Amino acid sequence: MRDDQVSLLGRRLTRRDMLRLLGLGTAALGLAACSQAPATPAAAPTSGGAAAAPTQPPAAAAPTTVAPTRAAAPTTAAAAPTAAATTAPAAAATRPVAQATPAVSGGGPKITLNYWDFQQSDKSILDAFEKARQDFQKANPNIEVKVTVTPYPQYRDALLKAAQGGNAPDVATVDQGGWTTEFAASGTILPLDDLVGKSSVIKKDVYFPGAWDSNFYQGKMWGVTMNNDVWEENYYNADLLNSAGVKPPTTWDELTDALKKLNKPPDQFGVGLLGHKGEDTIVTILSFIMSNGGAVLSDDGKTVMINQPPAVEALDFYQSLAQYAPEGTLNRAEPDAANLFTAGKIAMTWDGSWQQDTYNNRAPNMKWDLAMMPAPKGKSFVGCLGGWNLVIFKQSKNQDAAFKWIEFLSDKQVQQDVNSLIPARSDAGEAFVRAKRKQPDVILKTVQTGKAPRSNSPVWPQISDALQTMMQDLLSGTKAKDAADKAASAIDKIVKSV
Repeated sequence: MRDDQVSLLGRRLTRRDMLRLLGLGTAALGLAACSQAPATPAAAPTSGGAAAAPTQPPAAAAPTTVAPTRAAAPTTAAAAPTAAATTAPAAAATRPVAQATPAVSGGGPKITLNYWDFQQSDKSILDAFEKARQDFQKANPNIEVKVTVTPYPQYRDALLKAAQGGNAPDVATVDQGGWTTEFAASGTILPLDDLVGKSSVIKKDVYFPGAWDSNFYQGKMWGVTMNNDVWEENYYNADLLNSAGVKPPTTWDELTDALKKLNKPPDQFGVGLLGHKGEDTIVTILSFIMSNGGAVLSDDGKTVMINQPPAVEALDFYQSLAQYAPEGTLNRAEPDAANLFTAGKIAMTWDGSWQQDTYNNRAPNMKWDLAMMPAPKGKSFVGCLGGWNLVIFKQSKNQDAAFKWIEFLSDKQVQQDVNSLIPARSDAGEAFVRAKRKQPDVILKTVQTGKAPRSNSPVWPQISDALQTMMQDLLSGTKAKDAADKAASAIDKIVKSV
């Protein structure tokens, strides 16, 4: 079984399994279409995440739990170290921690608050949350925050099983790409309208609009956005492009010409094309489809568009690029491509801004740069937006304390300190990008012109699973129209089941 597949007793988790895991049983089948747990979770770059995207490590890594007196949790995080560039080194996630528990000086009984997050890039998660936790506990001496960090491939499974066993965390990050609405539809998380309405920190006008809107489902607000990013920018090895006399391409035709010149197997390839069954593959192909004027669904979400000409043309073009990638595209995830890039094996990789931490860490001497992704001639690139929302599980016995932690993580400076993806607050987000990212204008333009096709649909994880099968077919040699027709049939049934 692949690690990016949620499993139950050795088999893939079905829609009915999701309901049973969450304790809803068969009586909830009227809601089932809105609450299934797919084999391949949405993600970044989410989502995101970006969001960030599933990875494919050879073995599941155990969650890292930080003692109540030690901070540790990322906004995004690593899958197993062998899998890729988005994986934080195992040592960083498991190094021993020890620190005195702060004394409680009034303020009510002592509370331990459990916060769950995941890893995706090389940013040190423990260090990122260290000062934040200490500051929060100084301001709230009766609350200790215990942080558990899980590699992304196991993260969704861990959340589902914890909820089923009555051990859900108080607060967790969930992907904007369908997770928020899916957990809301299943009755697993708490609506936050009343708490947010009383908050002096969390206000609509300080957030990126798309990030804020991703928290709403059926007229209620279910989360508070932590970060927001986009798939993807074109990261390239400047030395390899210069040696080949190639400039960063701006159109699809230029991209094909550039990859032909840069592809010099077996030691050098043009691009680390993604193709495994994971959300990172899907957000990438979505950006190609949207840039060509296509879509998976119509704006009202009722009509399947994936087998219409604009989408099929994008699929056909993506398929043509596989000849410029190393072998193994069917199994290549985001971390694998990042590993190839930092090793100097590929000239280009397509990823989100969070991976700059990985490139700087793993290839400090590489002359890498980035540019806007190319688009069809006469059109503009449209990236796939995503990110992560903070939610409170209904099982929490500390809901007021949980919301205090969410408010704290929504502070402008805290968001800049703990995030690897772009902070969801627009003021924090722009300051973060300009202070910590190369080519900030390219990144901000990509975010500002992106779209969020995955948000606010509780059945998106099922749709994504159909798209992942489509991509496996496509990259195995199936004609683009045939692969798209098959996916369209499956997605139409999913949409009509709601």
